[in-house]
Amino acid sequence: MTNNPKGPNILELVFEECNGEAIAFQKNLILSYEKKKKLSTLIEKIDNDDFETTKEKGDALETLTRETLKMLMLFDALPNLHTSTNEIDFLCKLSKSGNIALSKGYINFHKEFLIECKNYNEKVDVTYVGKFAALLINHGMKFGIMVSKEGITGANTKWSYAYGWTKKLYLKCNVLIISLTLDDFRLMLEKSFFEIIEEKKLDIINDTDINSYLSKHPAMDNSPSE
Repeated sequence: MTNNPKGPNILELVFEECNGEAIAFQKNLILSYEKKKKLSTLIEKIDNDDFETTKEKGDALETLTRETLKMLMLFDALPNLHTSTNEIDFLCKLSKSGNIALSKGYINFHKEFLIECKNYNEKVDVTYVGKFAALLINHGMKFGIMVSKEGITGANTKWSYAYGWTKKLYLKCNVLIISLTLDDFRLMLEKSFFEIIEEKKLDIINDTDINSYLSKHPAMDNSPSE
């Protein structure tokens, strides 16, 4: 079959159709009005400390995380799994729908990952981030999400405290841990979960890319004498 020089070829039409499907899918990753309303209610309960029991308060972040994952409809989240040495808050896997979206290139995400929730009123320090990293490595995972109210210690521009340690972890072990805060859940009222996660991953990946700093040493220009 020869292409018609006066019109688009078959391959161009296929690409155009695939691009249209991808754009439509990305729009659907933004939560619907009803889901936004539910998410906002869950966040407000935590903000206002509006709980009937101590257990409900203690489980608030896990509830927020679990319900958010349900809203996305692309994950299966297994909560409170006990191993011989640890308890895992959430073992997350792409669902059947998630794997279809991945195979079509609509999303780019890990097939399995862990989520740890820390319901503290202050930032999570490097000790707990380190324990979470050990859990990820022990289970052969390359990606984890630390959910907390205020995030983890350390500024994004620094290599110290918990945030800096996540950069070192990525450099040494190729394991990514990102921090998801209440403010990030608020962002999901306007942006997609995947967009927020991708931005946080790139913050660490780009900040640990050393290739731009590598240059040839002057001694390398001197060819060995024959």
